[in-house]
Amino acid sequence: MEQLNFPEYTFRIKEVAEKKHIFDPIRKKFVRLSPEEWVRQHVLAYFIQELKYPIGLISVEQSFTVAGYNVRYDIVVFGPEMLPWMLVECKAPGIAISQATIEQATKYNFTEKASWVLATNGLNHLLYKIDYTTRTVVLKNEFPEYNS
Repeated sequence: MEQLNFPEYTFRIKEVAEKKHIFDPIRKKFVRLSPEEWVRQHVLAYFIQELKYPIGLISVEQSFTVAGYNVRYDIVVFGPEMLPWMLVECKAPGIAISQATIEQATKYNFTEKASWVLATNGLNHLLYKIDYTTRTVVLKNEFPEYNS
C-alpha cells in the first residue's frame, strides 16, 4: 500500500485466503485490506495516537438512515455527551476528493449533525467546522483537539 499524508504507523496485517487483512482497533477484528481501508486505518491511528481522541468514543462503519435510505458512515467520533462530534468520509487514495465526496459527507451529516466533517483520501484532507447556530461552514487547516 502507498504512503499517505499521515505519519507512518505499524499495523497488524495478516493473509487470509491469499488476501491481506488489517486489524481494526475499533471493531476489534481483522478486516479486508482495501485501499479505502488503508486510509480508514491511518485516520484511526492518527486520531488515537496523535490527537488522543478517546478510542471508546469512535465508531466505524455503522449504518444509519438518511431521507429513508440506509447508509453507512466510515468513522464517527462522539463527544462526551454521546452526540456525533466529527464525521469522516474516507476514499481510496486513487479517488479524488471531489464535490461529490463533500456532498456525500454533508448529506450524511444532515442527520448526524456533527460539528466537524472530514473528507479524505489519505493524501488530501478537507476538514470543515460547522456552526449550526450561525449557519456557517469554515474550511480548516488543522485537526481540532477533542471536543473543541
